[in-house]
Amino acid sequence: MFIQAHQEEGRRTALGHRQLPSPPGNGRPQAVVGIAGAYGSAVPTTGTVPIDDARMGGSLLPPMPVWLVHGTADPVVDVERSRELRTALEGQGWPVSLNEVATDHAGVIMTEFVPEHDRCLPSSADHAVAAGARTADVPARAAGITVQHSSDRS
Repeated sequence: MFIQAHQEEGRRTALGHRQLPSPPGNGRPQAVVGIAGAYGSAVPTTGTVPIDDARMGGSLLPPMPVWLVHGTADPVVDVERSRELRTALEGQGWPVSLNEVATDHAGVIMTEFVPEHDRCLPSSADHAVAAGARTADVPARAAGITVQHSSDRS
């Protein structure tokens, strides 16, 4: 089992689950994937803040892999938030990777924010397509799956 989360509530909850000996639902995840998260607000399930937990080493459980993705041009949540979490987790001996992609907040999931619709819509911009493909690989790698893209095939 692994948890992937893009919405802020989901990211905080996913990281909070790494702190619990017996989290609700299907048990403790084997890995966490966080996409463009801030990690600075309290998790509903634990009441604690993931970045603070990571800095203090609050888990009594063995480390689990944490896979982070963040756009380097993100104006909504600065990429530095994911860098801080990576550093904090590494400091506690947790296996963590940060995949920085050259796009904005919406581009990491192959979308763009369209103000007249007040939401994100699919994007065909080169930066979003490239970043979205890299982002899609992360949960697959976290689950131990090798993905072959059509551009990789002969």
